[in-house]
Parts: sequence; structure tokens; C-alpha cells
Amino acid sequence: MMAASTDRHYFQKLYEASVDPFHNWRNEYEDSKRARALSLLQKAFYPTAFEPGCGNGALSLDLSARCGHLTSVDWSAHALRSASLHCAGVPNIDFSEMDFPAIIPQRTFDLLIVSELLYYFSEMRLKRFFEVIPEIVKPGGEVMLVHWRGASDDYPSTGDAVHGDFHKLTSIRQDQVFEHPQYLISSGFVL
Repeated sequence: MMAASTDRHYFQKLYEASVDPFHNWRNEYEDSKRARALSLLQKAFYPTAFEPGCGNGALSLDLSARCGHLTSVDWSAHALRSASLHCAGVPNIDFSEMDFPAIIPQRTFDLLIVSELLYYFSEMRLKRFFEVIPEIVKPGGEVMLVHWRGASDDYPSTGDAVHGDFHKLTSIRQDQVFEHPQYLISSGFVL
């Protein structure tokens, strides 16, 4: 059985101590993982996109070039301040604090991209995430998950486990899985 979700205080403390606690900026591994994820997106452009768990905005910045409007949320105010600074002057990104998926956006999106987030969720929170996908992604919209494959005592789950659940527990039409020794990328379309 999965442990409880990692709580928001964990992230607040990390981002209080460093604007880049996960080394997302100027890091060859993170840069190549983001580039690979973006290369696997099925469309060149998405009118709307939603990115929960945006952290300090590294993926947000890269993704913004492929979106008309990007809504990026996190539950850490410190992370969002860092994201806003890194992405200052990028007019098509809106950053906001949100306890997703307990609270969900009141609109639908063409793309949902979730990177390095779901292994922090408890079994119940992960189940809620899978349930809300059809509520926030337009029919025919794309869903992409990107997660590190390692294990940590700080996380209730692993990237492999949450991607396995994604394939087993959703009605998403699975399109592709990219397996790197260090990370997984899974994507599909909402029917």
C-alpha cells in the first residue's frame, strides 16, 4: 500500500532553501529530458495547455513556445515566485497556486503535461488525478506524463508505478511510451 502524499510543507521548505532545489535550470540531464518530452508531443502547437506541479518553471518556459496559453500551477508559493521570475516577460503563461487535483481548473485544455509530480501522490490522490483527466482535457486532447524512474524515501511511489497505473486505470488511448534508463515518458489521447 502506498504511503500518504508528500505534503506541501516539504516543497515549501525545499524552495525556501533554494530557487532550484531539483537542479532544473542549466542541467544537462533535465535539459535533455525536457527536450525529449517536447519532441514526443504529437502536435507542433496547442491552443491551451495545463501544467500542474510546475515548480520553478523550467518546463513552463520551454513549453510556452508550443502553446497559445499555458496555465501552470503549483502548491508552493516559493516555487511560483521563482517560476514567475524565470518566465518574466513571457505573456502566454499564467502561474497560480493550486492544490491540484483536490481543486481543478474550471476549463478544459488541449494538452495536460505532468512532469515529476505523480510519485508524490498517495494512492487516493493519484486515483483522483486519473478521475479528473476527462474533466480538464478536451476530447481528443493529449496527456503526457514525465517521471524519473528512481526510488526515494521522500516519495510514496515511483515513476514506473504511476505510469503503470496510468496505462491500467485510465481510458486514455495510449499512444506512446518512451523508456530511458533514468526516466519514462507516456502519452495518450482522451477519447
